[in-house]
Amino acid sequence: MVLPALNREIVERAARLLFNVEWRVWYFGGNAGFWGLEAASTLTGDDSYTCFAYGLAKAWCARRTPQRKYDQTLPGLECLELARRFSDAQLVEAVIGHAEWLSAHERVEGAWLTDDDYPRLIWVDTLSIHPPFLAALGEYKREYYDVACELLLNHARLLQDDAGLFCHTYNVDTQTTDGVHWGRGQGWALMGLLETWKRLPDGFSGRDEIASRFRRCLEALEALQTPEGGWHTVVDDPESYTESSTAAFYVIAASQAITHGLIPRKHYTYIKRAWRAVENSFSGDGRYLGVSEDTWSGDKQYYRSVPKRSFSTWSQGAALAAIKEYIALRGLLNGRSGKALGE
Repeated sequence: MVLPALNREIVERAARLLFNVEWRVWYFGGNAGFWGLEAASTLTGDDSYTCFAYGLAKAWCARRTPQRKYDQTLPGLECLELARRFSDAQLVEAVIGHAEWLSAHERVEGAWLTDDDYPRLIWVDTLSIHPPFLAALGEYKREYYDVACELLLNHARLLQDDAGLFCHTYNVDTQTTDGVHWGRGQGWALMGLLETWKRLPDGFSGRDEIASRFRRCLEALEALQTPEGGWHTVVDDPESYTESSTAAFYVIAASQAITHGLIPRKHYTYIKRAWRAVENSFSGDGRYLGVSEDTWSGDKQYYRSVPKRSFSTWSQGAALAAIKEYIALRGLLNGRSGKALGE
């Protein structure tokens, strides 16, 4: 049975399930798993989740060379934050080395070709992985601010269309996108834009364009929100099924954007609707339901056919991060207004 509202017991069950998802060290969506582990420690007061994340990072650190398939999906930002938390100079050195390895990949139209399976495609997924990580490295080597901003904007210019939405992939040989506005892809794009914007210095050239692209995507997504608060897996294709991870990603990104002053409080109306969709997607045992499985690039019919029974870093992790960010935003707004919000 899906519960209409969350309680502490459900949250704790959801957190414990993070230990049971497949941690591939590394694969797409691993960064969302790290968001969930950090959120789980915050929500439950149990540091074992953060320590588990640190253990994953240290395991990679020990075997990092030679690089393996999918190492380009290392959650670099999250590993760097763990290195700071645990004062781990060795891990900092390792992630800087990883950035140098990434930077050596082939570049086309200012974006990096890093995919192992489809080497001629540029994916929206990597927007949330590489630019935020590189921007965070700017505190160690200032040239990484430029690298991060340039990479993000070149990537976004290839994938974001006039409507503000992001296509899933761009083919560098045909110089065309797949034309599909994948729901979770909008989430990856929003998180990449937001996390990079947060880490670039105030007044940094290109930061305003990042903010503008974030707002355009967010507003385009809000215009397509279903009455239940969620989104179709292809957000502008009502014949595709409603998919749950998009709502979680939206709550994470939009909540933080209000907190950091990137968007006005009026967006809270959409956040509340999306939050209801998140709440209603939890099972009694804490599992987050209705999330699409590993999704590659294809036509709209392909996206309609992807099963939505994923139990993964990007399902469980994003859902827990959404809980954390929504609670934080509601507390902030309650403090400002002096009355309860989100009821």
